[in-house]
Amino acid sequence: MRLALAVGVAAVMVSGGVARALPAGTLVITTSQMDPKSPTFEKDLKKAQKTELVKDGEAGWHLYFVAYLKKAAGAQEVNIVLYDVSGGKREQINAFPVTTQPTAKIIMSDVQLSTEQGFKVGAKYDVMITRLSGGHEDVYARARLELK
Repeated sequence: MRLALAVGVAAVMVSGGVARALPAGTLVITTSQMDPKSPTFEKDLKKAQKTELVKDGEAGWHLYFVAYLKKAAGAQEVNIVLYDVSGGKREQINAFPVTTQPTAKIIMSDVQLSTEQGFKVGAKYDVMITRLSGGHEDVYARARLELK
């Protein structure tokens, strides 16, 4: 059975009046969607932060994220890119587009990962928010993640 690719293509801009809870360049991965309108958003986000995701049966892994970008996105689309770093070398496994505002400095969205896309149980990944600019990959935020 082939799983459908589910990507949170429309990012939620989380900038209106929300202070930066974490340093620029930080990518927070969670197992559920966060409420940016909550008065305890920053505290809840820090508490929900994960470095491991457990596979949900045949569905794979559902990754939610909040990215505190190093600088404004500068375009209407950035990418969430996952590099396998398990074997001592860095290999790009997959990338997913995320639509945002060019002025966004904080974005949140989600992506569904599956074994059909090349992801493996037990592997460790560098997860990055990036954008190609002049043939160079600009990294806006990053985290490390292990899939269980």
